[in-house]
This record gives sequence, C-alpha cells and structure tokens, in this order.
Amino acid sequence: MRLDSWMADLAPRISGTPLNRIAMPGSHDAGSWDISARSGQCRSGYNYALASGFPQLAASVARTQRVPAAEQLSGGSRFLDLRLCKQDGQWYTFHGSPLGAPFFAPDGDAEQIGRWVAAHPSEVVVVNLSVTAPTDELPTATVEAFERFAGLVGTARLAPGSRFSPVSTYGNLVSAGMNVVLLDGSGLVSRDWVWSASGSSSDRGSYPVISPPVGNYLRDFASPRALFDETLTRDGVALARDPGADAEKFFIMAALIQPDTLLGLEGLQASFTALPDSMTCVSGSFYDPRNGGECWSCPAGYVRNVTPVTNGDACWLPSFAVSTAATYLRNETWAWNCPSGTFWDPRLDVFPPRGQCWSCPSEYLRNVTPVTSSNACWRMTPIRYAPATSRGPSGITRTFLLERADTFNALLYGRLSGPWKTPGTRDHLNIVAMDDIVGTPDGLQPGDLARAVIAYNVH
Repeated sequence: MRLDSWMADLAPRISGTPLNRIAMPGSHDAGSWDISARSGQCRSGYNYALASGFPQLAASVARTQRVPAAEQLSGGSRFLDLRLCKQDGQWYTFHGSPLGAPFFAPDGDAEQIGRWVAAHPSEVVVVNLSVTAPTDELPTATVEAFERFAGLVGTARLAPGSRFSPVSTYGNLVSAGMNVVLLDGSGLVSRDWVWSASGSSSDRGSYPVISPPVGNYLRDFASPRALFDETLTRDGVALARDPGADAEKFFIMAALIQPDTLLGLEGLQASFTALPDSMTCVSGSFYDPRNGGECWSCPAGYVRNVTPVTNGDACWLPSFAVSTAATYLRNETWAWNCPSGTFWDPRLDVFPPRGQCWSCPSEYLRNVTPVTSSNACWRMTPIRYAPATSRGPSGITRTFLLERADTFNALLYGRLSGPWKTPGTRDHLNIVAMDDIVGTPDGLQPGDLARAVIAYNVH
C-alpha cells in the first residue's frame, strides 16, 4: 500500500464510492508540528493565560504532529485540520494557544500543500480551515486566509459546493480535475469553492470538546488511561449510532486525542526546544539546577542576580528613574528671593509672566519638563538586593514525560483492534482524525495507523 498515492491505487475500487463512505486517515491539528515551548502564544486563542503560565506543558499537549502537513499527506492523510492565528500582521498555525510555524511563509505549509495537491491530482484532500484573530479583525482576516490559501492551492482544484457534496463520488471529483474540498466553520466566507463545515461534516460526538473539560487534559497527562479510554469509548458510541441526518455529511471522527508523549524522546525534545532535563518552572519563577532541579522566584520587579540562588542578594532591582510633581510655594519676582531648598521658575507660560518659587521632594532634582507637570522632579532609585524564595522542585521532568509516553504507547498497541477497527462499522467510518499520523509508536511501523484505516476500503 503506497501511502502517498493510495487513492489512485484504489481508484478501480472506490471510483463510484461517495466521498463520505471512503475511510480516510486524517490529521488532527495538522499545523501543530512546529509548536515548541519557545514558539509563543496566540493571544486570541483559547486557554491563553494557562498556556502562557505553563508554556512547556502547553506545547507538549498542543503539538499533535511531528512533520509538516505535506509530509502528512504523503503519509496517507487525506484530511487536514488547519487552524490559523493572525497576530501582529503575521499568520501562524496554532493549537489552543501555542503558536506553530508561519503558514504563508515562502515554502511554508500553505505553499507545500499547494504543490502536493497539484502533484497528486488523483488524491482527494479535505481541508478544514479555521481562523482566529482579534475580534475586530476576525471577519476580514478569515476571508483573507481563505483567499490566500485558495490562491496557492488553485481555485480550479477546489470543488464548488454548487456541483459537489460529501455524497459525490470520488471518481466524479477526480474526473473534473478537482481534488480539494475546503471547509469553513465560521460562515464568514461566501465563495462557491468553500463548503459549510457544519452543513457538510459532523464529529457525531466523538470529539471531547465540552466533556471532559479542557482541564482534564492536564489532569490526564499524569494518568493517560482515562483520556485514552474516554476517546475510544466516544468513538465506539459514535460508530454504533445510526447517523440519521448526518448520513450525507463527512464523518470526522476523533481517533486519538493525546499529548505528543506518543512521539517519544524525539518529539519531546522538539517540543521542549533544548530546555534542561528538568522542565522550567511556572510563569513568575525560574529554574535552578540545585538538587536535581528547583523552582525559585524573586520579589515583584526584581530580576535574578548571578550570585548563588541561596544568597541574600540572589535577586536585584536595577536603578531606574522615577518622577513626581513639584510643590508651589509663592510668587516672587526675583529668583534670589526664593527660600533655600527651593527653585525659581519664570512661568513664561502664563500672562502676564510672573516668577514663582517651587520645591522638589528631598533627593529629587528639577526636571526639564514644565514646572506644573506631574514629572517636574526626578531622581534615580538605588540598586536593591533581596533573597529568592524557594518554590519547591521543578514541576515535570523529561523522565516523567517519557514514562507517560511508554504508557500511551502500550495502550495504543493493545487497543489497535479498538472500536474504530471493529467489523460491522465499515459503513459508518469516514475520516479518522488522529494525532501523529506518520509516527512510529512502540511495536508499530511508520504508517501502520494510516494503513489500518485505509484497509477498510479494500474489504
């Protein structure tokens, strides 16, 4: 089975099959492959505050793929879940809040996807594109993202909704030279080559959006079985349920929802971006290697000094300028009539001009600003030192994460014959959106997960 051309290879079997009855491997958060602990956060994404406080953990949970989107397509994926964040005039992929790679950069994901679909005209790819941006920019940004992506893919390759639907056959699209279906869940893009995501696709409850709540992802990070079993249970229910009104839609099923611990050491090192063996500490504290890794914090405004963390001067507050207002004393025509410790100002800003005596607080000097301004006096603060406060051992070590990876891998290997591969569900299976679609979990070979899904089409 050639994963980069499996549709073309199976064309004699699937030519007359509706698209929503072809079992396709899909990429959950296809653009998350470049997320790392240092890649920053999307301010308009969800869980921004939580991810900003725990960037290493957020990156590991958010990074669901290990290679660019075009390589995922070559690994068998025919559904790309692409999420874009427009921030400070730039476009990035993102997941939750952590940012990935610039999407429209030269030779970025967008260009690579465009080249791939042009080079594989018999491989039909479904793309679910979603956008976030500041509220006032969102409508314009959404349309811009779809227009730019369509321009790179080529609108001639985008199947128009007026001619095709999820029940159109694979052969009809390919013979028309249209091998990309573009989904939009926002309702903001009015183009014939954009399909309504809600009107043409459904996850049938297999994706745990509301329950379990997002906080459970962090809880289950330490105990993988709960989240893993929750996902498989939802899949089983979704597969067994009569699709009803959703029968003519794409069924996008969440097969595997889990942190990138599934990737093992390689993926963790990529996510953690050369951080020390112990994970750095929560926002507002810093890491120190004492006793295998500890977290410490400095008082507000103070920064870490170069001295040992246990010294009384482990934190220091640099000198900086502060200002305050001057105090009016009285009118005086001549400067020499002002009392000692005060200064004279000619007050040329009033009519008629009249001299006045003013004073600055002790240790403050006269500024160059108008005497009536709030910063008429200034001084430099002294450098200050303070001890650091211990916050205990650093949170999560790489050893801990690798133990979680082993647990996930064992669960996955033991459940490959789980509900999404059970006989009798063939007529209901369509797109299986999975994490790490090209990965190699313990006991498996590259592409085994994709092959397990594709194999439905040859029964």
